[in-house]
Amino acid sequence: MLEEIADWKESVRKDTAACVPPLNEQQIDALTIIKYQYGGIGNFVSQWNKYGNTDILKDVVKNIRKQIIALGGE
Repeated sequence: MLEEIADWKESVRKDTAACVPPLNEQQIDALTIIKYQYGGIGNFVSQWNKYGNTDILKDVVKNIRKQIIALGGE
């Protein structure tokens, strides 16, 4: 199981390599959990590069989550 998590984490590192500014370790860990549970991180990188680590980004992510739930997702 630990090897699998390490693989997911490395995958997230590759997926987010284009984030400016770069993500810190806690942010990588959080996205690893999301990718593991949902199979991907969607358009997170483009949203991060557009809004940065701001409340606007958090609102965008929350709204995406609400849309997924409304469509019958988790």
